[in-house]
Amino acid sequence: MRNFKKIALSLLVVGLAIGTQAFKNAENRLADGDVYVQTSTDTYIKLSDPNDFNPSFCENDSDRPCAYQQSQEDSTEYGATLSYDAISVSPSFDQIGNKEGIYVPVP
Repeated sequence: MRNFKKIALSLLVVGLAIGTQAFKNAENRLADGDVYVQTSTDTYIKLSDPNDFNPSFCENDSDRPCAYQQSQEDSTEYGATLSYDAISVSPSFDQIGNKEGIYVPVP
């Protein structure tokens, strides 16, 4: 009986850990929609996978937002590169978080 209680408690702890991690992963995923990151002053490029975006790659060397995400409702193909003037006035794009700067992914 003692072993049964230990096994049951162990399974409960493992189940809680897995469940908690699943919710954390779901929270960290972006909603569907193209993500554009600022790679040089006022120039934004589209990431090949929106979930590759990592806010820690935003360096504080620009006063412009580091990244924008295209609304799911807008199916327009804007291309691989957008200027700040184009992306900032479009109602189809929302800034991701509050980070500003140039996006420099670590190789």
